[in-house]
Amino acid sequence: MLFASLRVLGGTLFFLAMAATVGIPAGRRGPVAAEPNSGEPLLGLDLYRPAPEDNPPTPEKVALGRRLFHERLLSRDGSLSCAGCHDPARAFTNGKPVATGSYGRAGRRNVPALFNRAWGRTFFWDGRAPSLEAQAVQPITSASEMDMGIEEVVERLGRQPDYALAFRDAFGGKIRAEDLARALASYVRAILSGDSPYDRHLAGRANALSPDAQEGLRIFRGRATASLATPVPSSPTKSSTTPASPGATGDGSMPAGSRSPASRRTSAGSRLQACARSPAPRPTCTTAASRAWKK
Repeated sequence: MLFASLRVLGGTLFFLAMAATVGIPAGRRGPVAAEPNSGEPLLGLDLYRPAPEDNPPTPEKVALGRRLFHERLLSRDGSLSCAGCHDPARAFTNGKPVATGSYGRAGRRNVPALFNRAWGRTFFWDGRAPSLEAQAVQPITSASEMDMGIEEVVERLGRQPDYALAFRDAFGGKIRAEDLARALASYVRAILSGDSPYDRHLAGRANALSPDAQEGLRIFRGRATASLATPVPSSPTKSSTTPASPGATGDGSMPAGSRSPASRRTSAGSRLQACARSPAPRPTCTTAASRAWKK
C-alpha cells in the first residue's frame, strides 16, 4: 500500500515537473528552439509569436542579437556578457540566488529564465519594462550589473568593423542605441521551449507520458487541482529588503487599479482548472493559462 502510494505521488510530481519545466530531448543542451520564420512552430506554443511593428523578426537581427548577448564589451570591466547571467546551459539563468555584475558586484534579485518571453507582457520581476526592447538595455546601464552608458557601448562597438557591417545588414545603417536594443530583443524572442512530454501527450501521442505520470495527470485534473485557486499572501512577510512582488511599486505596494499577485494567480488557477477538466484541452488553452499563472 505504501509503495503504491509513493508511486502515485512520484507520478504526480513527475507530471507537474514536466508541465512546468523545459522539454529538452536527450543529448541536447539548452532550449528546444526554432529560428524566426522557420514555418515549424514548436509543439505546445502558440502559432503567433508577437513582435512590435517597428521590429519585425529577421534572421539577421537574431544573429546579431545572439552575438551581442555573448559580447563582454557591453560591460564596464569587460568581464560580463548577458550570457554571463543568462547561461544557455542553465536554462538561461546563473544557478545562483542573485545575479553577479561587473567587478563581482552582487545583485539583489534572482536571474529569471528567458524561455518564451516573446509572449510576455511585462518584464523584470517588478514589471517595470513594457517590452523586451525596453528591458534589454537596462542591465547594461545598471551600476550593479554591466555598469555602462548606452552611448559608451555604441562607441565601443563602433570600433569593431565587423559589428558595423552586422548592424548595416540587420538595420540598414550605422550602429544606434535603439537598434542595439532591437537586436537583443529579437534574439530573446527566438529563445523558445516546447515539445515537452506533456505537449506531446496533449497532441495525442499515447506513450508521451509514463503510466505513473499519466496517473499523476489524472490526480492533477481531479482533487489536486483545487489547490491552484488557493490565494497566496500579497504582502512581504520578511524584512524590507525583500524584493517587491512583480507589478508592485518601489515600496512593495500595488499601483492603484492593479490586481495583486494573489488575485492574478487565483484567476489563473481557475483557468488552469478549466483546462485540466476538459476532456481534450487545447495546447493554446494550457499555454495561455500557464503564462497567466506565472505572471
